[in-house]
Amino acid sequence: MLPMVYDSTDLDRLEKTFDLAIRLVKEGKIDEARIDESVRRILTLKEKYGLLEEKDFSVTQAKIDKAVETVGCQAHRDAAWDIAVKALTLVKNDGQAFPLKKNEGDETLILFADSCASRVGYGELAKQMLGDDKITVMVNTAKNGDDCLRVARKAAHVILVNRVYGEACLNPNTGDGFSTAVFDDIIKARHMDGKQVIVISSQLPYDAARFTEADAILLTYCSSVMRTIPPASGEGSAYSPNLAAAIVSCFGEEAVKGQLPVDIPTLDENYKITGHVLFGKRANP
Repeated sequence: MLPMVYDSTDLDRLEKTFDLAIRLVKEGKIDEARIDESVRRILTLKEKYGLLEEKDFSVTQAKIDKAVETVGCQAHRDAAWDIAVKALTLVKNDGQAFPLKKNEGDETLILFADSCASRVGYGELAKQMLGDDKITVMVNTAKNGDDCLRVARKAAHVILVNRVYGEACLNPNTGDGFSTAVFDDIIKARHMDGKQVIVISSQLPYDAARFTEADAILLTYCSSVMRTIPPASGEGSAYSPNLAAAIVSCFGEEAVKGQLPVDIPTLDENYKITGHVLFGKRANP
């Protein structure tokens, strides 16, 4: 499944993802047979549910009225939430850092990397769902790294949300990955202070290999843009619950039972993907 494209920036990132996949196949880092296997599995499921059969795509007013009535309804949202929760995958949990053990009055920081700044609405949505006014939601930018570190050291709990859409996102020396350096500093500083950190992967799961020093690593997959909390009607906004589900699960609101669908490789000293497995497929902490 490909991510939704909202603007030219998303399209450019999608093309970079294609280019990366093609290069990794040519370099022998991804087995072409593995890609064929995945495509075959998807097509088999589509065939099972009749999605490959010829369909009538004509648009009528009746079809429009039916779509407006049902798409995004509460039943659909509940089903989407249930699917999102079942997919959440905890690959590391040292010191039982997950879920958070909050005391009354504890401050929590939810910090989004620059690479997932467009998803900050998930933080606000989770804050609203939890009814917790002691949660601060921030986005790391090229200018506020020191502020992020200061707030992170002060908070009782910290959740770092990262997004990988290409190999450059793993490297702190690139424009796509500079937030990872700030996250490194936060993890190191909090450990010096005797505190823990949870990292949430919000797109491709390979940032699990990037933040191995984090106390807990939680994966959700292919989150979409949510800059603000969507209205109940869903008008003018897309409702995608997976990242919100991941955040509230950090507070113990949802049980996490998902298993890895792929192997997560280690990274070398240049933040390049290697052929060595760090977290094995279907492995749980």
